[in-house]
Amino acid sequence: MNAPETQLFLGAYWPARKEPLEACASRLVSFFDELVTLDARLTRWFGLASSRNKALEKPAHVLSFDYWVDQLSHSRTMSDMPREPIEELGFSPGLWNGEAGGLSVGLSVCCGSFSRHAANNVLIRFSQGSGCLASVTTMRAVLRLVARVWEPRWAGVMSEQAIGARDFDARRPFVDWIVYIGRCWLAEEPVLESPASVEGLEAGTLIVVQDEPPHPSNPDDVANIRRVEDALDLKVVW
Repeated sequence: MNAPETQLFLGAYWPARKEPLEACASRLVSFFDELVTLDARLTRWFGLASSRNKALEKPAHVLSFDYWVDQLSHSRTMSDMPREPIEELGFSPGLWNGEAGGLSVGLSVCCGSFSRHAANNVLIRFSQGSGCLASVTTMRAVLRLVARVWEPRWAGVMSEQAIGARDFDARRPFVDWIVYIGRCWLAEEPVLESPASVEGLEAGTLIVVQDEPPHPSNPDDVANIRRVEDALDLKVVW
């Protein structure tokens, strides 16, 4: 019997970091410059709209710095009275890859926030049944890219089911399938039992718990996750 499919989600998180619009635009260009090469479903993007047809009329020029300057300037949260940008909340653009059903991918970014109440993040939601996008090779490459370009405190590829079933807190690493942990938590690379694997990156450590996405109802998957959690002991929030 095949293992039940999980709906995958990539989240990267970091606390207050004030950045100007141009810096966020540069990060976005660098990010998409490589992201579009990792899988065919990540090559084209569209702005968000009230319907699928309207969104398809808004192609996103993700490799254009000028495009991102314009999009970021229109993505600010606005105050009610007077109507003006709330600068401390940064910029929050969102995109969709234009695909339907199991091929759909949604992406949002919050960059440049320096509020104590609103952290920065990159969020990518993959539809259930995402095929080769759910391969460990592809997801590890996406997570490496996110870690390098966005410099988060931590980032992970996890399932929506796991987030709902366990104690998720964006202020500390959440171990599920693949997790990147910055040096503020792990000064040295840990030694982990198989099937987990460890890869050192410039500013942190990338850990793959197992080759296939774990499922919360599979006791072997849960045991693999717990072994990694126990070895890392990541209870402290930022």
